[in-house]
Amino acid sequence: MTVRDWDSFREILEHEINSCSISLDAQGYRVDAKKGKPEGIRDHCCPETKNNPRLKSCDYFYLHEQKFFCIEFSDLHRQYIDRDVKFQKINSLANRLLIEQLPRKERRELLKEVKGLKVFTQVKSVIKQLRSVPLSKEDGYLFLQGIREAEPLAIILNEIVKKFQDTDSLLKTIYHPECDRICNLPDRTMSRYFFVVWHPHSQTELKELYDSDVLSEIDIGRLFDPIQDNLREALRQKSFELLNSEQIFLLPLLMFKTRYCSH
Repeated sequence: MTVRDWDSFREILEHEINSCSISLDAQGYRVDAKKGKPEGIRDHCCPETKNNPRLKSCDYFYLHEQKFFCIEFSDLHRQYIDRDVKFQKINSLANRLLIEQLPRKERRELLKEVKGLKVFTQVKSVIKQLRSVPLSKEDGYLFLQGIREAEPLAIILNEIVKKFQDTDSLLKTIYHPECDRICNLPDRTMSRYFFVVWHPHSQTELKELYDSDVLSEIDIGRLFDPIQDNLREALRQKSFELLNSEQIFLLPLLMFKTRYCSH
């Protein structure tokens, strides 16, 4: 494997959030893969193998005033809406399956619909139980627990926690004394921070993408008020070597640009 200089990964920060015209004029160090571009730090230093699946690390590393930032750009606003639409559907189907005494044929049809919502992998373990009528009390509890884990906030939280974990793993790899795939790294003793940078879409933008009845049922405030504290609480339960579980922040894109990318 060719040794690459840290600076060879440097490029303009691109958030890739659709329907957002804000651009960043700062340069970071690309971590993830990008079509048509050379491999990022992740794939260069931790290539995917049969025994080592690809890390789900952050998008960029970024240096600012002697601080080391790990940046994950995320369209949280639209992700929440998209997942909430699917969650409401699966929740409705689940309630019918659990509460109503449905004929077996209709029950099978509902099960097909539930299984078709592939994003909700958390409920697959109890799908088989739903073929019998009625469900045992324990099976019903497991299914409802799976539904709760499929809530949009729960999925988003778990995905960010995974990003944080895998970014820490990547940092451990590249800063290991025996790592010979990257050179001239920033000082290991720099303070490190993890940012989830999102864009709050305007109602005008959203109305071009969603039906009004979908938007009227979405409480976006539920997403952003508690999630930073919830993330820190979830991360405190885990062990990290180079990242601090308290140093994770959610910032709107424009605020991030104003604070950290303006010269």
